[in-house]
Amino acid sequence: MKRTEYFIHALLWLLPIVYILFLTDNFIIGVFSRRAGNLTIPLLYGTIINVLLFYSVSFYIIPRFFKKSKYLPCAFYIIGLLILLTFLESFIDLLYIKINTPDKDYAFLSNLLVGNLVIHIVFLGLSLAYAFSKKMIQEEKNKHKLIKEKLNTELAYLKSQINPHFLFNILNNLFSLAYKNKDPETADGIFKLSKMMRYMLYEGNKPKIPLSKEMEYIENYIELQKLRFHPDDNIQIQLNKYGMLDSFMIPPLLLIPFVENAFKHGISIENQSKITISIHLENNVFTFTIQNTNHKVKDIKNKEYSGFGLKNVKNRLDMLYKDKHKLVIKDNPGIFEVKLTLKE
Repeated sequence: MKRTEYFIHALLWLLPIVYILFLTDNFIIGVFSRRAGNLTIPLLYGTIINVLLFYSVSFYIIPRFFKKSKYLPCAFYIIGLLILLTFLESFIDLLYIKINTPDKDYAFLSNLLVGNLVIHIVFLGLSLAYAFSKKMIQEEKNKHKLIKEKLNTELAYLKSQINPHFLFNILNNLFSLAYKNKDPETADGIFKLSKMMRYMLYEGNKPKIPLSKEMEYIENYIELQKLRFHPDDNIQIQLNKYGMLDSFMIPPLLLIPFVENAFKHGISIENQSKITISIHLENNVFTFTIQNTNHKVKDIKNKEYSGFGLKNVKNRLDMLYKDKHKLVIKDNPGIFEVKLTLKE
């Protein structure tokens, strides 16, 4: 919650207390009344118990169980908490009455239980209404966010479509020129770059693609990066794949930010550098792990923007996979590691 929300919540709990204790001539809650002088303390601890019930349900039980479709455990914990707090407040009421008015015998535990149960059910209803209203508002925000992201993606795609055939013709000409000049390494690099551009233009706008296509794009990216290095440079790049990658579908260009980040911060010509990428697919569970040497970045601007791509990937994963992914990032001295697990 934001500070404004904290203030509003505190105000909503305090206003009834102030009204009951200071602005009414007489107020009765069960066997407690302001005129009898025994209302203040029960009102305070009763409010604390109602606060506990309200926020336990709306901020813990509903988000943890209901959103994950665990309806039976959700109902079990709500009912259990309701019964527990009702008995707790009733016993405290009974103890308070016996201490303050030992000569009176008008408060039976059953009466206290019924009265407290009714009050707690009211606050439980308010808590559920608050939790589900908040859930609906958040889902609406996420929907608008997805629509906005889709519009931005479509706009970027439209921009990328400006004369794409012209660009491919230029690349084809350069490819032919490289072979004509007997420079197969440059020709191969141009060919891979052309394939990457085609992937970005024609596959990048699809909701999901086979994992094998995403891996082909990453492999071409790695090969182009290798053109920067001399064979004598102390740089190791390893890619391991396991599983039938054609059988698993993922959003396009989901993994490449991790690879780009590894090359950006994990490669140093002056120092020993290593990047290890592991792709594992088994039982419809996809695990992507990438480790790279963690060279310290001296450029302040790089420090400011180095996490921008990873942040975008996190937002994308939260929107597309919700509870069906796990992302662990370890920024250790010397080694930077990312492990992503996805389930269909």
